[in-house]
Amino acid sequence: PGATVTISFPAISSNPGTDTPTSWTAVTRDNLNGIATSTPAVTIDVTAPVTTDNATGGWLNTSPATITLSPSDATAGVAATYYTLDESDPTATSTSILYAGPFEIASEGTTILKYFSIDNVGNAEAVTTKTISIDTEAPSITPPVDINLPGGQSAVKVGDTITITAEVDDFTSDV
Repeated sequence: PGATVTISFPAISSNPGTDTPTSWTAVTRDNLNGIATSTPAVTIDVTAPVTTDNATGGWLNTSPATITLSPSDATAGVAATYYTLDESDPTATSTSILYAGPFEIASEGTTILKYFSIDNVGNAEAVTTKTISIDTEAPSITPPVDINLPGGQSAVKVGDTITITAEVDDFTSDV
């Protein structure tokens, strides 16, 4: 039977900031000068995953908004994506929500979405913050609407200034 030899050492990237393919060659020789080699390869992953979303900027006038997060990591793969909707920063150990697929935001007003992903070797991206704003109610106009013509006339000529006054309101997104 053969012997087992174990050598342990820390993974060090020769190219900091970049995922680096690395290999080592193990050579063994027997008593009859027979040689065997093995060259295991590994990539040292120093790059955090990148997560994108489909959230649009500005106000939406439909509800719900369906949000999709798309994490990717070309080297180690994505282990998990976490998000919050309560303005807190998500973490892997907090009350964050583990992303499992598209989710809906239906609340009128503004919701703060925060998210990040971790890859399979523990690299974590910075938290991304998005504002999702929903207003499905039309603004209101409170009568009376006043139209003021110059000199109190009932008609105007080209170039005259017409003034219209009304009380308008939009309780969600303002006017």
